[in-house]
Amino acid sequence: MYIKEIELRNFKSFGRKVTLPLQNDFIAITGPNGSGKSNIIDALLFALSLSSSRAMRAERLPDLIYRGDNGKNPDFTQVTVKFDNTYRTIPVDKDVVEISIGLTQLVQS
Repeated sequence: MYIKEIELRNFKSFGRKVTLPLQNDFIAITGPNGSGKSNIIDALLFALSLSSSRAMRAERLPDLIYRGDNGKNPDFTQVTVKFDNTYRTIPVDKDVVEISIGLTQLVQS
């Protein structure tokens, strides 16, 4: 079993829908400083229900929601992790198993 894909929506530095396909062999996430490499790991921890926001380098859970410069900030974030389940490691009769978690911030006016 391996992680087949990670989908981020408005998560930390990713201000739109971003899909990261992964392969069943060696994977390295590379990029310049500030490109969001650590935020991908934080997204995995969030999707797999790590309970502490500080472990994801956020003061509080709403800090996981993307905050852009344009003043039109979304009020939610969502992370979906898709696992290859071809060999039925997870006892579900599906080739791909998805785990998805979202967070909505209530906007007060």
